[in-house]
Amino acid sequence: MAAMKVLVVGGGAAGGAGTTNATGGGGGAGEFVYKATQTVGFQAYSITVGASAAGVTGANQDGTDGNNSTFGALLTGLGGGGGG
Repeated sequence: MAAMKVLVVGGGAAGGAGTTNATGGGGGAGEFVYKATQTVGFQAYSITVGASAAGVTGANQDGTDGNNSTFGALLTGLGGGGGG
């Protein structure tokens, strides 16, 4: 076993699109997860970098959520929530 520092950040979300008279809300940031001491075994770990959400293209649309980022099954950074 070994100890290491790990930082995982989820993907950011897209902002929403408003109408001609109002603007949409901004998308949320991805979750920031930091472990100063994460114990790991001497093995391979799957790492997933969560993608940011694509922007919306039409009026009156909610933004889509960002995707989760993971460090094996040990840590998950949730993607941000889409704007309204």
